[in-house]
Amino acid sequence: MVAAMEVDSESNLLQRKQSLYHSLDESFDIGKEVYRGQQYSQIYYARLHLMRTLLYSLIPNWKPHLPVRTVLGLEEGKECIIVGTLYKHMKLKPSVLDEYSKERSSAPLVQRHNFTHPDDNLVLEDESGRVKLSGSVLLPSICVTGMIAALHGKETSAGDFLVEDVLEAGLPQQIERPIDLGIKYQLPCF
Repeated sequence: MVAAMEVDSESNLLQRKQSLYHSLDESFDIGKEVYRGQQYSQIYYARLHLMRTLLYSLIPNWKPHLPVRTVLGLEEGKECIIVGTLYKHMKLKPSVLDEYSKERSSAPLVQRHNFTHPDDNLVLEDESGRVKLSGSVLLPSICVTGMIAALHGKETSAGDFLVEDVLEAGLPQQIERPIDLGIKYQLPCF
């Protein structure tokens, strides 16, 4: 029920107006799935699991002599391979809260045409934790958040992971799909 207030002219009392409302929300329900507080975590986890399995199968041909470790299993100065999701920390990345506060300010807004900054950095994340990446092999300017990769390197005394080499899973074979979309096209006559 949606309500509004109306003044009764005879008694000067406020009376609530009533109107009928029929919710159509059920057409947007997602079956039996329940929201658990993390919007896309299951998708990211499933993607990491599938891509990590593929990368693990490629590692023996790439760097067979190196152990594969988790982020929490890193040991300072010891070469290893870690597999996880890259996150690109961007200093100039737009923020909803920043946009809101700028709307309230009297200073003119300047629209950025580029969100990269020399201070941008990469972080690798797996189920056990996150580690900041360093070195010149994997640059933030050529990566995007969400890439799954295997990284060869070692933990530094500063706690960063110094990347020496990168193994990406690559793209899967394209699945042939029928082109017919049920739409009839007629070529124009010239």
